Amino acid sequence: MTGVSVVSAKGLVATEVIKKGSVVSQVNASSIKYHLKRSLSSHYTNTTKPSSYEAKPTEALDCPLLQGWDGDESLLFTPSEIRTRLLQFLFCRVHRKFREKIDLLPIAVPSTPTSDPRLRQLAGFGELLGLCAGDDVESVSGTADVSRQQEFYRRLLQLIHSKERTESATGEDSALQSHVLASRWFTAELSTGQLLGVLATGRPMTLGLPPLLEHRGGSGGTTLGTLQQQQQEEEEEQLQDLQQRRDALQQEREEETRALTQLQRQLQQQLQARQAAPSHTVPPGAQEGATQEGATQEATLQALTLALRECQRLAAEFCSLSEGELRLPAPLVCSRSPPAVPSRLGPLLHELHAHLGSLAQAADAQARILSECREIHAMHDTRRAQRTEHSVEFEKIKRDSNSWVTTLAEGAGL
Repeated sequence: MTGVSVVSAKGLVATEVIKKGSVVSQVNASSIKYHLKRSLSSHYTNTTKPSSYEAKPTEALDCPLLQGWDGDESLLFTPSEIRTRLLQFLFCRVHRKFREKIDLLPIAVPSTPTSDPRLRQLAGFGELLGLCAGDDVESVSGTADVSRQQEFYRRLLQLIHSKERTESATGEDSALQSHVLASRWFTAELSTGQLLGVLATGRPMTLGLPPLLEHRGGSGGTTLGTLQQQQQEEEEEQLQDLQQRRDALQQEREEETRALTQLQRQLQQQLQARQAAPSHTVPPGAQEGATQEGATQEATLQALTLALRECQRLAAEFCSLSEGELRLPAPLVCSRSPPAVPSRLGPLLHELHAHLGSLAQAADAQARILSECREIHAMHDTRRAQRTEHSVEFEKIKRDSNSWVTTLAEGAGL
């Protein structure tokens, strides 16, 4: 007995042609949908499943592969490539060991639905979980009766939900991301109708997967464990590099903090000394030299502040770009996914951004201190000029008084 399953691009009609001798029978998708709803109502009357599962099982599976699927539920119970990838995704959500052992790359389209080696692997996973026998390929291939497949889905979802209720779902890990991306790539080609004719003929065909997941040469295909190991090695190298840079930046920050503290202490001591010292006349050359020195310090401080703020902006932009690269877009993230291994690159970048911000604040504080110093110098100069004017007026009044006294004395004949 051979079976070929064809699914239209819009998912409106699913027809299974079963050839047995000279008898050919066609089962319409509407009848499958009717039996599906009827069996769902009988299987889940006394369970605690949500009403959304009874209304639309494709939504209850909560898989990115089925997002936007407007067809009926017969896709879950007929042999197809997308159904195989759906089961792979569900087993990936059960335990991380399955994500490490699962092979995402079909070498070619098999001649019969049950001859796919991935189905035997999924049947072995089902035997470990107590869902089916190890040789029960029909339950995972979609050739078994609908009620048996429904029981398989129900027990698998119970395991997934009971596991995920004890964990906080924060995102996808790298293995599950690779699986979703590869599956979405295949789904995009399937939605355009390019693979339908080849799938119907059953001829061998290499699926158009992303270049990162394609295997060129050798045997067995590129496994997910190899890809995950390479990614872990690259992340470890990047982490070591960032750790070294972090230590260097931490040391520079400590040195800058000590230098800034010492400079602030010196400025405060100079201000206190100038306030306590008696007023004296400053030579014009010294005053011009102090003014030029203050202008040079101000220009240097402004350049330092601008450089620090530019570094802070670049670090913030790099943080946002790295988060976009390290995480999947929102439509690809499954809301019932296992907890992700948090990336250790993001916290380091955010800490670098915080260090640059603290340096910019220190530069602003130094600018305020210099501004206060300039105000104090200006106030002293104003008071000194006023005292000079008062001295000139006093000398003039004194001379006028002496002249008036002399005139009076001469008039009196003294």
